[in-house]
Amino acid sequence: MKLYLSLSLLENLLRSEEKKKIAVEIEHLLQDGHRVYTSVYSILGLLKELKITQTEKSRTVLHLIDEMVEEILPLNKSLLEIVAEEQNQNYLSHEISIAKINGMDQILLCENPKSLPKGSSLPLRNFFREMDRKSG
Repeated sequence: MKLYLSLSLLENLLRSEEKKKIAVEIEHLLQDGHRVYTSVYSILGLLKELKITQTEKSRTVLHLIDEMVEEILPLNKSLLEIVAEEQNQNYLSHEISIAKINGMDQILLCENPKSLPKGSSLPLRNFFREMDRKSG
């Protein structure tokens, strides 16, 4: 199965209290033969959200992501057209489009359930909800 790592999942993997649990879940997925991907778009959003200004820190983050994923999907004309057309959309909406264009089977994310788009044509696996269930 091809899985897309969203900005929200990457951000939580780096700085949330649940990062070790998320890392274990991703490790299990990799051991089960799933392939994980992300895109330049999501990584740029991550660097912006984390406000990383030091080159060394950004290189470390990029290296860690590169080690985990099968491929970092590049920006291409189709993606740029989607972002340009939907400038009022949020990162997740764009990431859903990126994942669909690139043949992903599922998007892995950590979002508050209230912020999830309704009727996504791609399955969304919300680690935020899974972590709540496991701790509750």
